[in-house]
Amino acid sequence: MKIPGESDGSCTRNTGGTIDPEYGIVDPPAGARWPDQAHSLARNAAPRLTFDR
Repeated sequence: MKIPGESDGSCTRNTGGTIDPEYGIVDPPAGARWPDQAHSLARNAAPRLTFDR
């Protein structure tokens, strides 16, 4: 099990390039913290995440 927001490494979705077409960047190396990925996971959670304040 990995920590949410931890990079899986490079993914180019078979484009032949170095850029991840979903994010428009070169993905961080495997194991690196990736805040944008963590935010994306939270935004797209189903069911929607709720927070007590």
